[in-house]
Amino acid sequence: KGLQPSLARALDDKQPDRKRCQAKHGQTFVRTCTFGDRDSQTSLVLVGDSAMTAYLTPFKQLANTRGWKLVTMVKAACPPFLGLRGTLQWKIDRNRSCAKWRQNVIRKLRANPPDYIVIGHAKYKLRTTTGQSVPATKVPGQLQPAVKKTLVQLPSASDVLVLGLVPDNRPGLLNCLKARRWSMVKCLSPKKPLAKRPRDAAMARGARIGGGTFGTLYGQICTYDPCPVVQGRTLMWRDSVHLSETFVRKLKPSIADLIDRKLLGTGS
Repeated sequence: KGLQPSLARALDDKQPDRKRCQAKHGQTFVRTCTFGDRDSQTSLVLVGDSAMTAYLTPFKQLANTRGWKLVTMVKAACPPFLGLRGTLQWKIDRNRSCAKWRQNVIRKLRANPPDYIVIGHAKYKLRTTTGQSVPATKVPGQLQPAVKKTLVQLPSASDVLVLGLVPDNRPGLLNCLKARRWSMVKCLSPKKPLAKRPRDAAMARGARIGGGTFGTLYGQICTYDPCPVVQGRTLMWRDSVHLSETFVRKLKPSIADLIDRKLLGTGS
């Protein structure tokens, strides 16, 4: 009782710029949105999918506070790392539009290198070049070279941060919470160290080899074991894989600290 957003309205608690700033399924052009100081000498580009769009509000707040120019290059359900084929994109057009969009993003970034690039995505089920499902245990083996290959093609003048995945949730999280309002613990997932998060570990290795850096908000989202889904009266998730806009607004200090530590070399 008293959750913000409520369980009934959680699905609608989305980032308000999402629709106008994301390229849609089948689109290959790079749709951009610009925030902060358009004339600033410091620029940051946010690259990824809907999981990255979910972080847009605190990045906008950061840009406004620091007088930076913030640009988004995001596409729904399209992993931004070269060579990856998500199941949904494979079903849409065998990943052709997603692959073309990624190349267009790289071309656009190389034509006008920003000071900083933050790139990341959601957790995907992947397909092989022939459309077969990639076993979950094999996904990290694809992530590392994909991250490295992407970072090598990004402009060398830009400092790049690869953002790790959000904590895993049980499928059907909201339905579980609705059915177990007074025994929420049965809907929670265990907290895992990086060594037991093979996808994040693979992305970290790829980032390092590719000349970038890796950072994560995992510990700021999953603050204890098992990972909470409610913080105070704030429902943290709008579905099993996307954070709620209400909760994400609280992540501004954590995101600012991450940027300071990983890209600017300052901070705690």
